[in-house]
Amino acid sequence: MRVPAKPEGILEIYVDESSQNTHRYLVLGAVVVQLTNSKIINDLIAKARLPELPFNEIKWTKVSKAKLAAYTRVVDVLFDRPDELHFHSLFVDTTKQNHKKFNQGDSEIGFNKEVYQLANKVGRMYDAYYFHLYPDYRDTKSFPEELRLILNRGAAKQGDKPSALLGY
Repeated sequence: MRVPAKPEGILEIYVDESSQNTHRYLVLGAVVVQLTNSKIINDLIAKARLPELPFNEIKWTKVSKAKLAAYTRVVDVLFDRPDELHFHSLFVDTTKQNHKKFNQGDSEIGFNKEVYQLANKVGRMYDAYYFHLYPDYRDTKSFPEELRLILNRGAAKQGDKPSALLGY
């Protein structure tokens, strides 16, 4: 019988990627925060955005001199709290990807495999926790449920019990 995890035993993982289409390197970043700290961190980020960035998504390609202070404050929140917030990344040289050979010709499958690798890294580093994984919204034909299934099956292959599988 599955026992629900206690809030202090749950990590939230927020994943975002750099542009995939026109750059040599794809970068996936993951911010890891304990569920019990996520509201505090969210409030700090919301405050750091003001007054320059009150709405919308923070787009790193749109940093301007007028908004630089807000971007700097957000980065400070993300990197100056090592006891509460951890950052992990994965760099992919897109010139070495072979979607035809390894991903049935589908770059979406390849992208999901990269997210899988980053999630596995986090899973190995924090193996005593349950996870909620939040990939950034993407306009894609894939469904988040497909990635969840891939992550959970991979965790099961590595010997994790169903109660400890990744999910969101």
